[in-house]
Amino acid sequence: MKASVSVQVSTQLRNGQNVIHALDAHNSSVARTLVAMQSHDLQLHLEQDEVERWIRWLRHKLHHANESLNQAELAYTARQGTEQPLITARDDAYAQLNDDIRSVRNSIEQILGRKALARFGMHKQPPQRLDDLERYVENVIHLLGKNPTATSRLGISMDTASIAASLNDKRQHYNQARQDEKRNRRDIEDAKGLRDQAVERWRVVYLAVAGQLEHLFRLAERPDLAERVRPTLRRARGEEGPEPDAGIPPANFQPDILELGPSQPAPEEPFATDPA
Repeated sequence: MKASVSVQVSTQLRNGQNVIHALDAHNSSVARTLVAMQSHDLQLHLEQDEVERWIRWLRHKLHHANESLNQAELAYTARQGTEQPLITARDDAYAQLNDDIRSVRNSIEQILGRKALARFGMHKQPPQRLDDLERYVENVIHLLGKNPTATSRLGISMDTASIAASLNDKRQHYNQARQDEKRNRRDIEDAKGLRDQAVERWRVVYLAVAGQLEHLFRLAERPDLAERVRPTLRRARGEEGPEPDAGIPPANFQPDILELGPSQPAPEEPFATDPA
């Protein structure tokens, strides 16, 4: 089964893609407008390629945050997909062990008599709790091994050593299934922790980049674009998607893997100066 991103993270990624889409579509025009609006008496005069490099740098930061969040979410949901099969395997192994120990107890009582149950640690019914049942079976296996054969008053013999070996196989199978399920549960928690960290990093980057782009659009006298990318807490939390006309997948879009667009090499730090 393929992993799919959650509705919340899918919305966050779409919000990030909305900003990236705006950066790609309006980089040159916004940079050209901002350069043209500069006062010529300023000591610091920016060229268009410098402004574009700054915008590309913002794009790279948000694109990287989007990719990291997407991968962390997919890793988490993929790990979640392994949970139910392991739980089923554990429960099946428990049911088999529980059935076998009760069957052994009934056989001993019928063949050797009720008094023989105490000799093999089965004077009480097997417990229902998982941990208690395993300890109960371990004790029975030990006592069966101490009495490799048992004979009824009518001369009927039981090969208790073989019974102990069979029970031990079922106990080991159950124990392995339980350990696998516990280990997977820890792996799920670890993957969730990494996903949550990626979400937090994404929020910081999204709010910073979208906020700067909003201000750049306003400076370039494009309030329509500024409103389209304006970051809000609801968008940062994945509770609200971008505007319907933003040119990215709609709110009900549920991909298996959200396409984030081609990766680009990280641009140089903006406004770097040549060494003297």
